[in-house]
Amino acid sequence: MQAWTSQKPQKLTSTSSEHSASLSSQLLILNKKWVMAKGNIFIDGKNCILVEDETDIVNAITKKYTDVELKSFVKQAKKLLKDHINVKW
Repeated sequence: MQAWTSQKPQKLTSTSSEHSASLSSQLLILNKKWVMAKGNIFIDGKNCILVEDETDIVNAITKKYTDVELKSFVKQAKKLLKDHINVKW
């Protein structure tokens, strides 16, 4: 027979790598060639991350930026994409 105790549930904490992985699933990552036009709304390091290849992607989400910076990019990208996501067809 198992004894039951009433304990407060422990708060789960994620590791830095898990947190970065979660953020990276929300990031706006674009190929540099797609956004070369003058007057483009996509700004590398502000509302998106521009990459040239798969190595750039890995470096951007694992080494190049802090979690604070990644959170900021996600926040800015959501603002940028809000009108495009909330379209009623």
